[in-house]
This record gives sequence, structure tokens and C-alpha cells, in this order.
Amino acid sequence: MGFGADDIRPAANADFLKANKDIAKMLKKASIPLADIAAQNMKMNAGEKSERAIKKHAAAWIKANQSTFDSWIK
Repeated sequence: MGFGADDIRPAANADFLKANKDIAKMLKKASIPLADIAAQNMKMNAGEKSERAIKKHAAAWIKANQSTFDSWIK
């Protein structure tokens, strides 16, 4: 079982991005491997879909990929 390949990109309000240049820059850099996205989707499909669970997934991904995350916010 798996998920098809996608091209996932962040979306944001243009006025917001103009007013928040650092966030716009970060969103251009950010890229999460599709395998990691699929793994998180599978957790949600298995019932881990509350806001608390999703925040836990995100925190675990950041911890496991700290240098990548840090490169987005520099």
C-alpha cells in the first residue's frame, strides 16, 4: 500500500507573504520528502489525526531532520 507521487507546495496569501518576507523565503526553501509525507499520512489514516497527534508528528520529524529544518530558517 502506498501513495502516488505528488508535487506538494505550500500556499499562502500574497499580501501576507509581502508583509512577511522571512516566511516567504522559508517557504521557498522548505521541502519534505514524499516518503516522509506518506508516512505521516499513514499515521493519520491509522487514527493519529487529532491536532495534538499531528503536532507530535511534526515535532518528531523536525527532531529527526533538525539540520534540514534549521537550513530553512536561516
